[in-house]
Amino acid sequence: LTSEEIEPTIRWARLVRLADRRGSRPLVGEPETDLRVYSRQLDAVLASQSPVGGSLSQADYQQWLRERGLLVRPGTPQWTTIQTQLDPDILAQWQAISGGRAPAQAALSSDEIRQLMYTAVAAGVRGLCFQSLSSLEADDEAARARARALELANLELELLTPWASAGRFTMTASAQGEPGMMGAVIQTERARLVLPLRAPTTAPTVPRGTDGRVSYIVPGVPESHKAFELTP
Repeated sequence: LTSEEIEPTIRWARLVRLADRRGSRPLVGEPETDLRVYSRQLDAVLASQSPVGGSLSQADYQQWLRERGLLVRPGTPQWTTIQTQLDPDILAQWQAISGGRAPAQAALSSDEIRQLMYTAVAAGVRGLCFQSLSSLEADDEAARARARALELANLELELLTPWASAGRFTMTASAQGEPGMMGAVIQTERARLVLPLRAPTTAPTVPRGTDGRVSYIVPGVPESHKAFELTP
C-alpha cells in the first residue's frame, strides 16, 4: 500500500467492518508509506523483509523493525513476515553465476528461521507470518524438512506467547562462553525471558546456532527469581 491507495483503503475498511459486525475479524495491511495514516484504518500493520541471502544484516533487520514500529499509531500491533526460503531474485542470480547448477528452491535452515523469529519478537513484533514460495505439501525432502522446521518454530512460539504478546524488550544481556552470542530480554510483570541471539554483525546472513555452553548476565533480576530453560 502506498499513498495512492489511502482513500480506497479507507472505503474498503468501512465496508468490510459493516459486513463483519458479528465476526469482528482484524484488518491487516502492508503499507510501504504513510504508516501513521494506514494504522488508523487497520487493526495490524504488516512489514515484509527478506534479510537472509541479501545485503541486510541482522542488526539492520532488527533496527528496521523497531523503526517501523515507531511510525505507526501508538497501540497498533506490528506483524512481520518470516522468511523460510531464499528470495527468487537471489536464486536467479545464483543460477546465473553457477551456470544453472544452483537449486531451483533453497530453504532456510531451522536455526536461520528461529533467529529471524527471535529477532522479530525482540523488536516488539506481535504477529508472525511465515512466508512460503512453494507448497509445504510437495513430495521432496526439502519441503518435508521445511515443514518440520516450521512445526518446531510454532511449538516454540507457543512457549513464547506470554512474552511475545504482552511483554516488552528491556535490555540486551551479555553472553559468556560462546563468541558472538547475546540475549534479548523480554519482560512481563512476573517473569523475564532471555532469547538467545547471535550478536549483531555486518554479515548479510544469519549464522548457525551455537553448540557450546552459554551463560547470560541479566542485570536487575531479583534474587528470589529462579531460572528455567524452555523447550518444546
